[in-house]
Amino acid sequence: MSNRSEKRLEKYELPSTIDGICSLMRHLLEMGHVGRVEIDNDDAYVRVWRWVERNDLDEPDINWDGALRNLSSFMEYSSEGASAFQVLVDMTLLAYSENLKSVVWAIGSGGSALLKEWMDLKARGMPNGDISYLLGLPILELKSLPKETLILCCSKFPNADPAEISLAIKTTIDVRGTHVQDVGDDDRVGDHPQEYAGAAGPLALSARALRPVPWKEDGEAG
Repeated sequence: MSNRSEKRLEKYELPSTIDGICSLMRHLLEMGHVGRVEIDNDDAYVRVWRWVERNDLDEPDINWDGALRNLSSFMEYSSEGASAFQVLVDMTLLAYSENLKSVVWAIGSGGSALLKEWMDLKARGMPNGDISYLLGLPILELKSLPKETLILCCSKFPNADPAEISLAIKTTIDVRGTHVQDVGDDDRVGDHPQEYAGAAGPLALSARALRPVPWKEDGEAG
């Protein structure tokens, strides 16, 4: 494919019979330029990624910024004393506990450098180049998010598009170590709020819209 080609996601209703699925697959392949086809028993659609010229790409009905702004189900996660890797894995486990699939990471513009610092890649001698995937999921940089904000977008569908996101799990990238303190049932502030005051601002992710999920210390009941 040329440098001016990109993959476009297309969705087709999944037929209820084997013959119908075979007929649809034949039709999709005959249309050409197919990069990938995905069928999942939990999905009502057959998903096709097709190579198209960039000028032919349609604007999505809802982009990732819009999906997060309109989403009503947010979960805020913090874990005092946990490493970056524990937080990242915990977030995917929280998605699984909600019977959802982790789809994509959303981070603020310029946040990738902060993410690498948080994971201490350079100091540990790990590859420290540009990262576009984390735990097998793509990383999207959104201008509407502060760079300290990291969000895991979740859906009941694998490879979901923005309109199919049903839960977002949010955390703060804290390269200074633990800074989150409880100040009430739902509200949280940092010990340096002037540095992180904007972490939930542009998308209006207020505490009222978030379900806090604090880490349970050893020996705590629940």
